[in-house]
Amino acid sequence: MLENLTHAFPQRDRRWLKTIASRTYVHFMQVLLDFFPVYALDSIKTEKMFRVVNQELLENSLAQKRGVCLVLFHFGNWEALCHWIAVNGYPVRAIAQKMRNPYVDRLVKESREQYGLTTISPRTSSRDMILQLKQNKLLLIVADQDAKHRGIFIDYFGRPSSTYRGPATLALRAHCPLLIANCLLDERGHYNISFEEISLEYPRGGQESPIHYITQKYTRKFEELIRQHPEQYLWFHRRWKTKPPQS
Repeated sequence: MLENLTHAFPQRDRRWLKTIASRTYVHFMQVLLDFFPVYALDSIKTEKMFRVVNQELLENSLAQKRGVCLVLFHFGNWEALCHWIAVNGYPVRAIAQKMRNPYVDRLVKESREQYGLTTISPRTSSRDMILQLKQNKLLLIVADQDAKHRGIFIDYFGRPSSTYRGPATLALRAHCPLLIANCLLDERGHYNISFEEISLEYPRGGQESPIHYITQKYTRKFEELIRQHPEQYLWFHRRWKTKPPQS
């Protein structure tokens, strides 16, 4: 964690880095403790726990009847965000990796799905994912893991980062809106949800591919927010594990 923070904030001293590291552990302990209680909340109780900005953007995107590709990072509480979307009746499909322990996997899956959050495997074919979008579903993708040598390298906190191209590829192929979403915890214990649309327009004469351009665009948006709330990002994930070919 300290190594990642040092690379991301080279101008900060060791004391600040250790403080953010400590606050990060505190934040994710709260996220962990909130996991099952959050998934037990019905639509009435969620109104007391969540504050939402730009909800109309989500609804207007779904009104286009082309589905919505919704990108999340391991930032804030993405599980709480997924639950809020499901409990409010939006037709949602979340891409989720199976857990190694089958008993924990079953428990988590049942908690996620009791209010309508359907999970699908990352191994699902792109054709099936596009079909979900064409049926006007919300496709949730947590997209900041290391993509190994299958990914494209983009700049993230000043370092080349192997990144999945899935969100940009699916949005371009399905011609559907691409939104990013965040669910940040405030000092009063409320979760603040916000949505923002990422334009799929590609500048004429661009030097990179449209997929690379769009992926870099939404990654930069997340980076800006993470810099404002560094204690709510998953710094202990080995995000920069894969090195670019030239190195």
